[in-house]
Amino acid sequence: DKSGLVTDISTSEVEINDDKSYDFADEDDIDSLEFDGDEYDADELDEFVSDIDSALDDDDEVYIELTLDKDDEITEAVAYTCSTEDGELTNVSSSKVEVENDDTFSLESSTTISVKDGNTTITTKSKLEDAYDDDKVMEVTVVYNDDDEAVAITGYVKEVEGKIDSFEYDDSNDSDECYVKIGSVKYYFDDGFKLSKIEDAYDDYRDDKDKAEIELNDEGKIKSITL
Repeated sequence: DKSGLVTDISTSEVEINDDKSYDFADEDDIDSLEFDGDEYDADELDEFVSDIDSALDDDDEVYIELTLDKDDEITEAVAYTCSTEDGELTNVSSSKVEVENDDTFSLESSTTISVKDGNTTITTKSKLEDAYDDDKVMEVTVVYNDDDEAVAITGYVKEVEGKIDSFEYDDSNDSDECYVKIGSVKYYFDDGFKLSKIEDAYDDYRDDKDKAEIELNDEGKIKSITL
């Protein structure tokens, strides 16, 4: 199953998060369609799409949950208007999150989480709380409903600090083949990072400077490292 903010929709496909598009299955294979609590039959796909398109035209944001078949075609879709808040997470507990401008949203059992952390992705409330407790700085988008319940949290860890457990470097490597490992997470260098700068960091590491401050891009790759 896939979910995200609708960035484009037609009777043939749905694009989510300005990224991937998914085709609707044939009418006979569509099981259910729903938007803001209203249900549509498969032969009412035109109306379903039109209503979502109208909401987008009114500058509303629409979150959609898709059920896909074995061919990655949409057989079920549940959509609803929502709001979003972008920013740094400034507090995380088992029941709520706070974004930097002091907006607070409750975490529900249905909240979907996808926060990039190096070569891993944080997908659970407990892992999100652990990352915050480990002083990882996270840039996120919170999708929430009228009750200030977090429907989805997406984003990435942008800053991390800690003891390097291992450092993978070889002068025959490309930049994006080199990484540092902190805890269980590997942080690879961005492919634009100069290999000579990685070598300098590696030399510092070998000189017993094993505590690093790292800045990451939205792909979880190292763009800056200080030992």
